[in-house]
Formats: sequence, structure tokens, C-alpha cells
Amino acid sequence: MSKIINLSPLAEKFGFRLGDDVIEMGGYPFQDVLDFLYYDNEKKFDAVVLRDGKERKIKVRKKEGESLGLEFEEMEVIRCKNKCV
Repeated sequence: MSKIINLSPLAEKFGFRLGDDVIEMGGYPFQDVLDFLYYDNEKKFDAVVLRDGKERKIKVRKKEGESLGLEFEEMEVIRCKNKCV
């Protein structure tokens, strides 16, 4: 699970809420915190969250260098098939 446990005022402005479960960012399934770090550097992307059993789409349009400031419950980092160190 990728439940939000802390968020910044900027993330609230876009519509993220405590307890939301992020299931997609930038059109791809959200798997781990590395996905968040990647998309947090983008100026614009869409996210899909699960809230109260319903999927909600959130459009993120921010300035370069701004961070959404989301914190998630502890989750396992997914390793790719390349078996890098």
C-alpha cells in the first residue's frame, strides 16, 4: 500500500488528502517511493488516488523545483529485473 501519512499545503491544494492510497502517477502504476521521487521532479502529471473506495484523478501542475511533500507509510522498494547493486 502507498497510503499518504503526511503532506504539504501544496499537495493539499492539488487535492491530496491524508489516508489517500496513491495507485497511479503519470499514467503508470505507483509501486514504491522511487516512483514518487521520479514524478515529484516533473512540472505536470496526473495522479490517481483511492479514497473511500473510489478512484479520484488529481492534476498536478507545479513550478520547477517544487516538491509535493508527500510522505507514505513504509513500503518495500521494488527491484528491477536488471539486478543492479
